[in-house]
Amino acid sequence: MDGYAVPDFATGTTVEVHGLTSSAGSRFNGCVGVVAQINEDGRHVIKLQGHDTQPVVKPSNLRKATPHLSSSCLGRGDFVEISGLSSECGRFLNGHLAQLRPAGPGNGRLLVKVCATGGEKAIKESNLLKLTQETVLARAEGLLEVGRLHDLQRLLRGVPFAPADLTKDLTARLATGTHSEILDGAVKLVDIPGKGKGYRADRDISAGEALLFDTAFCSSRAGPKEYEEMEAQCMKNTSAADFFKTNVMTLEPGPWMTRMLDASRLQSILKNNVFKTIRDPSMVALFPAASRFNHSCCANAFADTSSTQATVRALRNIQAGEEVCVSYCAVAQTREDRIGQFVGKGFSCTCERCLLEESHDPQFSVPCRCGKYAFSAQSTAPAVQRCPDCSFSFSKKLCLEHLREIQDMNSFMRTPAAAAENPMRLVEKLRPLVDRVTEGSNLAPKTHGETIQLLNNFSAAHYFAATRVPGPHQDASFAASFDCKKKVIRAQALNHGRGTSQRDVNYFQSLHRLLMGQFPTAADRREFEQELEGLCWLHFGQPTLPQGITDPVCR
Repeated sequence: MDGYAVPDFATGTTVEVHGLTSSAGSRFNGCVGVVAQINEDGRHVIKLQGHDTQPVVKPSNLRKATPHLSSSCLGRGDFVEISGLSSECGRFLNGHLAQLRPAGPGNGRLLVKVCATGGEKAIKESNLLKLTQETVLARAEGLLEVGRLHDLQRLLRGVPFAPADLTKDLTARLATGTHSEILDGAVKLVDIPGKGKGYRADRDISAGEALLFDTAFCSSRAGPKEYEEMEAQCMKNTSAADFFKTNVMTLEPGPWMTRMLDASRLQSILKNNVFKTIRDPSMVALFPAASRFNHSCCANAFADTSSTQATVRALRNIQAGEEVCVSYCAVAQTREDRIGQFVGKGFSCTCERCLLEESHDPQFSVPCRCGKYAFSAQSTAPAVQRCPDCSFSFSKKLCLEHLREIQDMNSFMRTPAAAAENPMRLVEKLRPLVDRVTEGSNLAPKTHGETIQLLNNFSAAHYFAATRVPGPHQDASFAASFDCKKKVIRAQALNHGRGTSQRDVNYFQSLHRLLMGQFPTAADRREFEQELEGLCWLHFGQPTLPQGITDPVCR
């Protein structure tokens, strides 16, 4: 082959895949594995570290790699690649670069600092592959050459020896606002009947997998002039005129009734497609490729956005051919509130969740005392309902009256008078209303926003009774506070819908606020720490919450 001999790798040789150019194959570049089998046509079957897939690769696309080394071969400061982890959160670390720390916990585990996140983990030595700086830099240059900027950015994050010229080149390419990439051939932009363009899974996708990476073509501080400022940015970016014409002006504008009020078609497009960014809450940005994802109130994907970048990740396992959707709104809202936000978008959501909640919104659901039936207090439900199992008669009017009492109490709890009240007296004031929403009662909806706020107030009153009023009640008050807080978190989770794993910002902030406080036992704390870590990996590709979510809680 052009005078060069093709390397011959025996079965069992540790190799690195490189030089694959197809959308399906390029995702394996840089991956390390072992030659498991050599086929008759000379191609090698590779058992990869940290992957279930076993690609079949030409020997010309393989090169020898450093095999796993024992702990005696690894020393402080060595760089390693994490692979082969299978736990719920551990699998997200596969492929990450890490550096060995001075000491570990023993038992065959080594302490490493994950470069991209800065966090430390104790990992078995068999799940660590030693890498030289030369290997890392060669991999980085290969990723830059094929335009895999998402993977390159992750590889270089936190790496102290990243060359300045490589980092500068990466930063310049990302700053153009014209770069986007479908990651590892995960999705494909196609025509969706009744929706226009949209994305379908082009292969089976795992929960937490990054599907698409996009850069912001324009952005602005949120406010009354945001669309005018973004329009001005688009007009000034003459170097990207062709991209603007092909990828921005072809996006769907708002419905005709709102277009008549817009200053231009571009402003209509911006109003219909910009994201309010998660990591920079005061900003809005346009991501042309990410904007093509259609909406569902039971979304199977999530757009993790900042003022400059967006990464769309799978919230659950997605089968090939299934449409991939994100949510345009907070999914914990009632159906009526969600629908209200779509008026300016020019569509009415007909997802499975909306159709189900049209007649039975869970936030207005009231379980019967027998536990076998649920009544509904929403506007479309009958005034009087009867349980088919125990024949109990439910009055919607009475239920709504109880709900108004709860709302009035919540209003009182926001007043200076409530703040000055003795916490013990507040507990007694709140208790009769709380009894109406506990298990076994059918007097009020369990997951309505006002009900959740009542439980939150009850928890706070118990907490202040435990911390500010001396006496033998303190342990019992603290336990009651924690019990109420758990009910609040679980009720909030239910309001996000049973068909999605998405959690809204308010839910993340509630978990973060909970973890800032005391817990009855270490096991209780660990339960919520694990939940938050799993959700963070799923939504944000990291083990902790972005600063834009935690800052409002810590102020």
